[in-house]
Amino acid sequence: MGAGMAITAIDSHGPDQLIWATDPSGQIQCRHAKQALPGDIPTGGRLIIGAGAALQLQLPGQVQSLPGKRPNLADLPIADLHGAPAYILPALGQSNPAALLTEGALALWGLIAAHPDFDGVICLCTKAQTHFVQISAAEVISITQAMTGQMIHAFGAEQLDPNAPDVLDAAADTISRPQALAQRLGSAQAAAQMGQISMANRSARIAGALIGADLAAARPYWLGQPIAMLDAGGPAQAYAAALRAQGAAPDVSMTAATAGFAALAAFQLDI
Repeated sequence: MGAGMAITAIDSHGPDQLIWATDPSGQIQCRHAKQALPGDIPTGGRLIIGAGAALQLQLPGQVQSLPGKRPNLADLPIADLHGAPAYILPALGQSNPAALLTEGALALWGLIAAHPDFDGVICLCTKAQTHFVQISAAEVISITQAMTGQMIHAFGAEQLDPNAPDVLDAAADTISRPQALAQRLGSAQAAAQMGQISMANRSARIAGALIGADLAAARPYWLGQPIAMLDAGGPAQAYAAALRAQGAAPDVSMTAATAGFAALAAFQLDI
């Protein structure tokens, strides 16, 4: 990175945003914010806006069709943010089956940059969606998308212990019998209404069943593959626990925040 050159990256993290920025010594700092403000913009530096944050900020963007490589800064569209030019990181899109990855895209490229030899599947969990992303030779090859987080929220089941027996049992049962998902959800609701189980147990069973249904549908992605979990504010730990119960060994070492550090370091090389 050029001497004195500041670089900042902003991406969505659920309803909030994560902001990574270099300090005067060249070290990268990260913080949460409700929205990017003028003070977050580097003076005389570079500003990168992830696809999710670009949507929140109503900035023009684009979709990169798969297979996709990490774009160079010179290839990115530029928009104006508070009077400063911002490079807009594209969303990742797939036409069949249709899938669109916006939130967490910057962290995804960061994880790939940190592990360039990784060939396998990244499970990216946000508060609304879960994506299983097939990676080969540092490229995104294919994506599958589920609205698991949004459904968990709709049932009021966000607060859960990812290793609770009710979560793991419900996930395992629904992986084996995904056709029984709606009945399992109804049973959990009825049991809570009759006082047979607590509301915490109800939430655990509902969340576990929804996660199990997604894992059943995404089985061709993760079965027998190296799996890297990327927690972008969603139920990543519950997914990891359910995968371990199926004999998989997901790597849970990198969050969206830490992956963003690697992404920012990789984009520094473009300057």
